[in-house]
Amino acid sequence: VVINCGGQKEIVTDLENGLLWNTQEELIQQTKRLVHDEKMVQALSNKAMIRAKDFSIDKFCEATYNLIA
Repeated sequence: VVINCGGQKEIVTDLENGLLWNTQEELIQQTKRLVHDEKMVQALSNKAMIRAKDFSIDKFCEATYNLIA
């Protein structure tokens, strides 16, 4: 559950690999949603772990090399 601004909204896709919020009320609602839905937690967690691989050291090195090569 991340705020829908800055870099977070570019990393997290709402309902795919996390949940986004804009207001304090949305943060509360999204958090409650996860507390009561273990299936959603597992699905979002699995996709978040896949997305995290896009930010691995290997990916960073590859992207940096491609910039200078």
